[in-house]
Amino acid sequence: NTLTTTAKTIPEAINELKSGVEGITVPTKVSELTNDSGYITRSDIPAMKPEVICTFTDAYTQWCKGEKFPIAFFGDSTIDGNTTTGYVANTLGKDSTSTNTFCNVLQSLLREECGNSVLRIYNAGFSGLTLPWAVANFDKEFGTGTAYSDAKMIGIGFGINDRLAYDDLNAYREGVKTNLISLINKCYEKRIQPFLLTGQATLECGVQSDYTSTFPLRDSNSVNIANNEIRRELAKEYGLELIDISDYTKIYLENSLEDSNNITTDRLHFSDIGHKYEAGMIFAHIVPRVIEVEGNEECLITYANQNLKEAIPEEKISYGGKLKTYAQYTKSDS
Repeated sequence: NTLTTTAKTIPEAINELKSGVEGITVPTKVSELTNDSGYITRSDIPAMKPEVICTFTDAYTQWCKGEKFPIAFFGDSTIDGNTTTGYVANTLGKDSTSTNTFCNVLQSLLREECGNSVLRIYNAGFSGLTLPWAVANFDKEFGTGTAYSDAKMIGIGFGINDRLAYDDLNAYREGVKTNLISLINKCYEKRIQPFLLTGQATLECGVQSDYTSTFPLRDSNSVNIANNEIRRELAKEYGLELIDISDYTKIYLENSLEDSNNITTDRLHFSDIGHKYEAGMIFAHIVPRVIEVEGNEECLITYANQNLKEAIPEEKISYGGKLKTYAQYTKSDS
């Protein structure tokens, strides 16, 4: 196959793609490269795929050791916390000051779980912005001298606002895929482990009449087909961890006893209670000892459960017999 590029020689382009990344497979066909960064802009060419840098379990064990080990969530207003109490829009390169976002609540839950007051969850959400903007501003948020330059893992969101730029699902899907691959590559170049986030579930069964001609994809179905499905596919293809926020928040909206107007006041952004739910849901994905129970299933936690952390001291347990285990306590024991 013939390699072509308009701005670089072939060796320069290939070396730029290889730079800082071990074990990648160089594409055998490159039909388009950007002039400045060397990033592939064709979505049919794979993202760089080095060995796994770290996992959620690595983060958990580092936190239990007392390390900061920051994880960032990079996305739009659904991460930024627009409509939460005390919301303050984020500024590029600065630490978030909003207090009721899922990032802040998640950080509190994890600090309690790990007994660690220094671990960090970074809120890198930016209201109204898109994946192309994220690619262009990645270094301004995570580069040297920024508040989040030490991030170890980045959850890649965005994509809900991108639908406003396209007239058909295929173009929307290809745009999301291309820009996700660019963000994945940027993470690997900085030795940051990327993981993927689907978009928060929205209550938009159809396109609002006033926007039908101007924004034909302004509905939940378009987001799910073009934005969420491509993340599920890329997570499998590149071995990336995925938090399916869309699926879990859909279940929450359908089954919560809370009035849906209290969860989301505008059918798009979650309020404080919605962010609190998301924090717990993401906690369950990150912390390896969480036990998941589906539907009305009863959950009996027994002595053989491998996720127990704090229970009856081992010296107080006797094993064997029809009851399997016995606790050796008397009335005088404290």
